[in-house]
Amino acid sequence: MRFPVNDPYKITTYFSSVHPGLDIAPIPAGSSNVSCYAPENATVKESTTGVVEGQYIKLKGDSGMYYYFGHFSKRLVGVGDKVSEGQAIGILGMTGQADGVHTHHEVRKTSTGGQLDPLEYYKKGDNMDELKQQIKDLEARVNLQTYQLADYARENGGLRDALEGERKGYAVLLKENEELKASKGNCTVAERQLLDLLKGLRS
Repeated sequence: MRFPVNDPYKITTYFSSVHPGLDIAPIPAGSSNVSCYAPENATVKESTTGVVEGQYIKLKGDSGMYYYFGHFSKRLVGVGDKVSEGQAIGILGMTGQADGVHTHHEVRKTSTGGQLDPLEYYKKGDNMDELKQQIKDLEARVNLQTYQLADYARENGGLRDALEGERKGYAVLLKENEELKASKGNCTVAERQLLDLLKGLRS
């Protein structure tokens, strides 16, 4: 989600109970060819001209929210068009009942009402985008650690197998030596040294 007009801009009229949107004007005032952009991926529901609003566009975002823009000097999209977040949809102007170059912008819960304060709405959207990025970063770190642990397990699994093989080999030698001792009754000094060595390795 993004704010529909790039810096520099000026809010000339804020959201209130009698003005259910924002009037967003360019800086310097009266600048021409200043684009207005889609706040999110959306479908164009209306693109026409009215007496009061002049050339206006209404979008339905993929989130289900509606976005209204009035007083364009030029509309860049038509009804049914699919627009991407950040795509230019119109040029700020003063068509209809307007005192200067700007767009009257509303954020609505429904097609015809449920207006929200756009500044608060986009502020929450910025916070949500930041949270989503933090989640992505965390998932990336978790995935990396998972791969590292898997590699460690594979490497140490091979080491454990090798050690287990060595241990079994020593056990066989020790058993053979003990059988030899039993058959002869007594060990020579060299045999006792070998036996002590093998017992040390087993431990």
